Amino acid sequence: VFGEVIGRIAHLYISRKTRRMEKKFLSRCITQLDLQIMDADKNGMVSMDEFLAFMLVALQKVDKETIDELRVLFKSLDVTQNGSLDKDDLIQMANSRVGWSSMQSVRDAGVSAE
Repeated sequence: VFGEVIGRIAHLYISRKTRRMEKKFLSRCITQLDLQIMDADKNGMVSMDEFLAFMLVALQKVDKETIDELRVLFKSLDVTQNGSLDKDDLIQMANSRVGWSSMQSVRDAGVSAE
């Protein structure tokens, strides 16, 4: 019981300290160097995606590897490659799966697909 109380006190202390540090970080002015670091594609501008990724990593909400994995996942889901996920992506994914399933069924039955 005593260990649990100490654990809760430590958690509370760390949570408060973390919130104070986050608040201080978020209230500071953004510098030119910050913009250069945020500008992942080096086009001279910081997109919302670049800003969010930078801030989430800087605030230790997520690591860079997770951001990179999510970007790869998004690109794989964006079948139409228009930078957005929409019903057209879902339709194309469904059609490609149906086509793939049909090809697999034909192959499994030992029938030539040609």
